[in-house]
Amino acid sequence: MSLAVKHWQGDAALGVVFALIGAGLIAVSSGYAPGEDGVPGAGFLPTLLGCGLIAAGLGSALRAWRAGAGAVVELGERRALIVVAALTLAILAWVPLGFIGTAAVFLTALFQLLGRIGWVRAIASGVGTAAVVWAVFDYALGVQLPAGWLGI
Repeated sequence: MSLAVKHWQGDAALGVVFALIGAGLIAVSSGYAPGEDGVPGAGFLPTLLGCGLIAAGLGSALRAWRAGAGAVVELGERRALIVVAALTLAILAWVPLGFIGTAAVFLTALFQLLGRIGWVRAIASGVGTAAVVWAVFDYALGVQLPAGWLGI
């Protein structure tokens, strides 16, 4: 299923979607400590990324709206919809699954669905990447990422 829209309308809509995703990220991370005494806490980076997504999304939407007329494009590309759905689910899973669980599932799904690799390699890559990123934040930066309800 696809929808034909003017190019600028699609860009503006996508900018608004990214701004909403940023707002969702800020809302989810609001329950975590932003940090103290110059040391960032678990809520610092997600809040910073959320603010960046809001600024970039609204800036993109404004730029597209100002540009006005343009070519017609088809919305509904399968891979784009997969990414939007995965990001939405990741925002919702952040608190119950914590960082490692959310990142592992998110990355595994994207590796398999977009990278078109087998499930075994996708799972190994997703879990491995999530573990490495967690280790960098936990050990190298001293930042505790959310553990989730499962405590992992």
